[in-house]
Amino acid sequence: MNMKYLFLPLLLLSISSSLYASEDEDKLRLLFQMSLEELVETKVSSASTYLEKEVEAPAVVNSIKQSAIKRYGYRNLFDALSYESGVYIAQDSNEMIFSQRGAFATTTQKSLFMRDGYRLNNTLFNSVAIDNSLSMQTIDSVEILRGSAGSIYGDTALTGVVSINSLPYYSEDGLFAGMTVGDYNTLGGDITYKNGRLLAWAHYLNVRGEKVGVNAENDYAKNKISAEQVINRIPDNFDVGFKYDTQMYTLNANYTKNRRLPERSVRGQLLEPVDYTLFNIYQEVKQGHIGFTAKPIYRDIVFELKHYADKSEIVSPQVLSVHRDGSYLGLQIDALDYSYGIDYRAKYYTDNHTLLGGFKVEMNDFSRINNALVSDSSVNRYDMPADKEWRYSGYVQDKYRVNDSFILNLGLRYDYFEHIDSEFSPRVALNYYLDKKSVIKLIYSHAFLSPLYFYRNANPALGYGSSKDLDPEQSDSYQLVYQTILADSINARLTLYRSEYKNMVVRNKDIYINLGSLDVGGVEAELKYSSDEMLEWFVNYSYLRVLDNSSDVTNVSNNDVLGYPTSMLKGGISYLLLKDYNLYISPTFQAISSVTNPNLEKNGGYFIANLNLFARVNKNLELSFGIYNLTDTEYAIGGSVNPYPQHGRNYLAKVGWHF
Repeated sequence: MNMKYLFLPLLLLSISSSLYASEDEDKLRLLFQMSLEELVETKVSSASTYLEKEVEAPAVVNSIKQSAIKRYGYRNLFDALSYESGVYIAQDSNEMIFSQRGAFATTTQKSLFMRDGYRLNNTLFNSVAIDNSLSMQTIDSVEILRGSAGSIYGDTALTGVVSINSLPYYSEDGLFAGMTVGDYNTLGGDITYKNGRLLAWAHYLNVRGEKVGVNAENDYAKNKISAEQVINRIPDNFDVGFKYDTQMYTLNANYTKNRRLPERSVRGQLLEPVDYTLFNIYQEVKQGHIGFTAKPIYRDIVFELKHYADKSEIVSPQVLSVHRDGSYLGLQIDALDYSYGIDYRAKYYTDNHTLLGGFKVEMNDFSRINNALVSDSSVNRYDMPADKEWRYSGYVQDKYRVNDSFILNLGLRYDYFEHIDSEFSPRVALNYYLDKKSVIKLIYSHAFLSPLYFYRNANPALGYGSSKDLDPEQSDSYQLVYQTILADSINARLTLYRSEYKNMVVRNKDIYINLGSLDVGGVEAELKYSSDEMLEWFVNYSYLRVLDNSSDVTNVSNNDVLGYPTSMLKGGISYLLLKDYNLYISPTFQAISSVTNPNLEKNGGYFIANLNLFARVNKNLELSFGIYNLTDTEYAIGGSVNPYPQHGRNYLAKVGWHF
């Protein structure tokens, strides 16, 4: 069914019908605008774990608000992140990968993902499979921190942090029920209940996917064929949970399941139906979390005492060789791990200082790591040994306001892991106000990523041996930032950066090793206008170049990072079309430069545009209709693999009711 013929008339009919005007209309509009004072005073928490003015944060931080998610029609978390400066959602054999500033790897994320202050990356692979399972309806904001962030977060925040903040206790109360339908048999639903301090939700999404014809020249098998590739088949994804937030404590729990169909073999070979028949064909990631945070105050000291338990279960089927090449071989990974920990911190304020200190203790229990090699004639099991590992860390930070114009921020974290000994992660940030609206930041920060259990231990199923002497990957980030407010309404920021990545872990024949370094530099320019009720817009440009490719790193060709674009231009406009119905029309675009693929061939650049209509018709009814890839552009996205084709023009409609 062509969705535009069904849902565009429905949307226009609903808006033009004689729905009553509510006395709450002005309150509803306040959700979708920002005053000058709010623009200057915009606050973030991901840089220091407490709220502070974004211009005073010791990092480069952007924030995506719920209003932007709705107005621009962002379908999932990665969709929203893809419009941030310096961010590229790259293709992997089994999933999409979040990457920024040139650093990414298959499965493993180089950035830390958090939800309400708790880690989402699993400890076995450091992967994040939440792109389609996560509820967007419960998000109040998403903060994106760019640059190393080890002084606060330690392990994993190699290139930055993505921090998801759920709706706060003071947000709109009530029951929300919504439905999503679209092309490729897309069907989804959301139920959100908000009552004072309690937030509860259930989210479901099922997408049948699109079959795209692929020519034989883009098949990387020995015996090449032209065939259909199924893209973006994500059946039965869901996210359920609750958060109960009081002044003295917060209790939260959630459980997500992310399923998707691997689109090709790990070597880029097109898959035929027979290649899917021998084992579970869907990659499935289930994650559970429960956390309790106490928030006592003693004199002038504010404590945050976190206790948590996490569970991650991963089933990952991987086709290593297809039938038509003469010898079929598949691998199925079945892994289960738990994490238990405490994360205690305290804040103390004086006239000129904001002091932060804390420590963390975590135990990782790798309970099950089973591997099965599957051929036409046999199934051989190669199970890795179960193990437990402890991690300890402590950190301090001082935000010193020297005078009205100058802020000095110093931070240091110490991490001790049983398998890597110890690591120090410093941060130094200087913020200088040129005037009330302009600031210059000079930032140095360090971070590391500990070598993963899956790479340190021998895995006969994948044909590699033990690498217990692996060193942690490291990054040093240098940033010079100029930020100002233009014409009392435009937030402008220019960032010059250099990122030095060291000890990058790669596979070298039959073992994983630390291989060389990667030194990249770039510029990120951003403009954002969001103080007018009628109009909001943003545009950003990023440019990245390899500064030093003299090492033996294998993901660099000339001055290009393989699988990563040199330049990206992105933007969007949201205009209040009908004030009486809070109807916004919001086009967005991305212009991505050509990419050098892992096979050293060039993948042409592309331009894609989307258009979304969003209406909060009254205090009850909410409608949205999106057209994605408006010009029906044929394009492909690469990354750790050679490029995969992407969706053509498609449509998505949402209807929701606030009770």
